[in-house]
Amino acid sequence: MSVTRLKWLEVKNFRNYSQLFWECPEGVNVIYGENGAGKSNLLESIFYLAWGRSFRGSTDQQMLRWDSDFFQIRGHFLTFLGDTEISISYCPPRKLFRLNGLPGHLQDFTGLVPVIVFSPQDIALVKGPPEGRRAFLDHLLAAQDSLYCQNLKEYRRILKQRNILLKRIKQGKGGLRELEPWDVKLREKGTALMEKREKGLKALCQLLEPIYSQMEPGKKPSLAYLPNVEADNWEGAMKKARMQELKWGYTLLGPHRDDFSFKIDNKEARFFASQGQQRSMALALKLATLSLWKDHLRRQPLLLLDDVFSELDRRRQEALARLIPPCQTFITSAERETLPPRLLAGASLWNLREGRLRPICP
Repeated sequence: MSVTRLKWLEVKNFRNYSQLFWECPEGVNVIYGENGAGKSNLLESIFYLAWGRSFRGSTDQQMLRWDSDFFQIRGHFLTFLGDTEISISYCPPRKLFRLNGLPGHLQDFTGLVPVIVFSPQDIALVKGPPEGRRAFLDHLLAAQDSLYCQNLKEYRRILKQRNILLKRIKQGKGGLRELEPWDVKLREKGTALMEKREKGLKALCQLLEPIYSQMEPGKKPSLAYLPNVEADNWEGAMKKARMQELKWGYTLLGPHRDDFSFKIDNKEARFFASQGQQRSMALALKLATLSLWKDHLRRQPLLLLDDVFSELDRRRQEALARLIPPCQTFITSAERETLPPRLLAGASLWNLREGRLRPICP
C-alpha cells in the first residue's frame, strides 16, 4: 500500500490568504476557526493541487485574492513516486504547472495525489440533478482508468461535432447521410463508457453497503445505474429519435444523459429518505470511493472533511469518527464541541485566525 501524505503547504494570494506556510503533521488534523476565517479555502487549496480545480465549482479568477494579480499554491507530498513537489500558479489568463520544479501539464500529475473531499453541499449527489452524479462518476473512473479518460474525451469531441452537424442539417446546410459515421463513432465510444460505468458502480456499491450500514443500522443501501439508452438497442433508438434531434439540434441519446440513483431498502433515497439518511449516504459514497482507491490502485488517499460534523447528530458523528480510516485527514470545524472525543484523541489541533494557523494544546 502506497501512503499519500502532505508534508507542507504554501499558499500565496489565494482566496483570503496573502501568504501561508504550514507544515502538516501525519494523522488527523483538526482546523478550528470562526465562519469566514478561511477553513474551507485551506482544504480547497489542497484539493486544487491534486486535481487542478476547485471542489466548490469556483473559477480560477474567483479564487484570486482581492487586489492581487496572481496566486500560487505549492505542496510537498509523499506519493507512490516518493517525495513530490507540485506547484500551480495562476496569472490571468495563464495557469502554470510545475512538478518537482519542472514545467508540466495538468495531466502529468492528475491522480498522483489522490484526495477525497466531503462538504455539506455533497448531499446534492443524492438528491440533486443528474449532472452532479455524472461528473462525480466520470471523475472517479477517469482518475483510476486512463482508457476511460481517453474514451470520455473522445466521446465529448464526437458529441460536439455531431451536435454541430445536427444544427447544420436543421438549417438546410447538410444531409442526413453525413450523420451516419458520427452515429457509429458515438455508439462505439459511448458503449465503452457505459460498460465501465456499470462495472464501476457495482464495485462502489459493494464497498458502500457495509459503510452505510454502520451509519444507519438496519438499512440496506444500493446504487442503480440508469443508462439513457440500452446499448443493444442504441441504433434503433437513434432512428426513432432522429426527427426530434433535428428539431432541437442536439443529441438526445447517449451516456452524456446517464444517471444513477441511490436506494435505501429498495426505495429512492432522494424521495423517501430523511435528510440525515441522505447525508449518511453521501458520506458513505465518499468513504467507499476512498476504499476503491486503496483496493484497486493500492494508494492511500488524503481525506478532507469540510465542516461535516456540524451537520450530523451525535449518533452519526460517532459512527463517522469510527469509520475514518488511518490516513492523513483534514477536518474543519467552527467549534470543538461539535466533534466526538474519540476523534480528537491523538489529533493535531489548529486554530485559524487572520490567515494564520496556530497549534492548540489538547
